Amino acid sequence: MQATPNESSFLLGEELDFEKVHMISNDKISVSLSEHLRVKIETSNKRLIELLNKGEGIYGLTTGVGALKGIKINTSHEDIQEGIILSHATGSAPLYRKDILRL
Repeated sequence: MQATPNESSFLLGEELDFEKVHMISNDKISVSLSEHLRVKIETSNKRLIELLNKGEGIYGLTTGVGALKGIKINTSHEDIQEGIILSHATGSAPLYRKDILRL
């Protein structure tokens, strides 16, 4: 469902300023995806899946990154996604407040 832009919502694809970021992070306005961006994401996703199904090498997704770019990653799409999230996960400090995390 796509919200229409008004004072209580922000449509991704519109200009974003600090005030809107602040309002979003404090749950003062909601965020929706514009139809144009939704179509672009769906198109990109379909193309990515086509390349994955063909066995194409995709930097950072089916291959390593940086010095490891020549190493092929042999795993399922779901395992790749989980691996990306886990490889970027860190933590040793106290948890951040929700409004800080949303920035």
